[in-house]
Amino acid sequence: MRQLHLVLGVFPDALETVALDTDGETALVATNVTSSLMMQRIEDIYRSLTHFNHLVIDLAHFGETRNQQSRDALVIKLRELGFAEVERVYSTSDTDIRHFRHEGAVPQAPLACFTGGMLFRRRPGSKPPGKSLSRPRKAKRS
Repeated sequence: MRQLHLVLGVFPDALETVALDTDGETALVATNVTSSLMMQRIEDIYRSLTHFNHLVIDLAHFGETRNQQSRDALVIKLRELGFAEVERVYSTSDTDIRHFRHEGAVPQAPLACFTGGMLFRRRPGSKPPGKSLSRPRKAKRS
C-alpha cells in the first residue's frame, strides 16, 4: 500500500494536476519557503490551504522572512481560514514551525511536493502526522 505520493510542480497550480482523493486526511508541510513568486500569489495560496486538514508551517519563513508582527498576522489569517493551532513543533530564534488543523477541509489532493515544502496524505488507520513530527535531536558532541 502506497502512503506517500509526490507531485512535482509549482504550488498551488500542481494541485490541479492531481486526481481528487477524499479518503484519509491531507496535510501541507512548508518550511523555509520564501520567494517573490509566492508572495505575488499569496492570496491564491491562502485559498488553497483550505483543502488541507493539517498545516505544518514555519511562520517565520512562509512566503517571506517574517518578523514577529508579520508572524502574528499570518496566524490571524490562518484563523480566518478556519485553522486552529494544535501545537508548536519546533522553535528557535529564527524558526517557528507550528501545526494547525482545519476540521472542515475539502480534500483536493492526496499529496504534492513544491519548492521548499511537501504535501502529504495519510491513509485511514495509519498513524497521524503529529506522531511522526518531533523536534530534531541535538548532535552528540565528542
